[in-house]
Amino acid sequence: MARLLDGGLLGVEREGRHRYYRLGDPEQVVGLLATLAALAPAPPASGPVARALEASPIRRGRTCYNHLAGILGVSITDALVRHEWLALEGRTFELTVAGEAGLVELGVDVATARRTRATFARACLDWSERRYHLAGALGASLCTRLFQLGWIERADGGRITQVTAAGRRALRRRLGLELW
Repeated sequence: MARLLDGGLLGVEREGRHRYYRLGDPEQVVGLLATLAALAPAPPASGPVARALEASPIRRGRTCYNHLAGILGVSITDALVRHEWLALEGRTFELTVAGEAGLVELGVDVATARRTRATFARACLDWSERRYHLAGALGASLCTRLFQLGWIERADGGRITQVTAAGRRALRRRLGLELW
């Protein structure tokens, strides 16, 4: 890993005690991938690992500490950005005026989230999707509200979450999300 980092093929992002590796310099990576693609046989379209990941409930939706993660958390965050309720600025999200109005309309306690000592709207790198989901006090408030509305529920009494039928309809209507 150190050699790949030194060579610029990988980059690293630290999130608490975890390290998440990503592809580094795009030009070097593209050149390497082109070379490898010419040498490697085509991978099978599906296999046991691919099927297991697709079916994995923890990948579909979970809580990450006190906010939503997995495909569900990333999809909601993407929808909030697409609707210009959030804007990604480095490692934090900025809540827009339209976003504040929309979240308040949903019943999210934005004012209390702003007053907490925690970071207001942090971008948290999702371990399964390798993309950001909304964390911080705003992410926690949104998660709490979606549970209160009955749009999501805990599937196992623990971290795994699932979208309810009412939640699928509401998220489709409010944010244009088509979930499984």
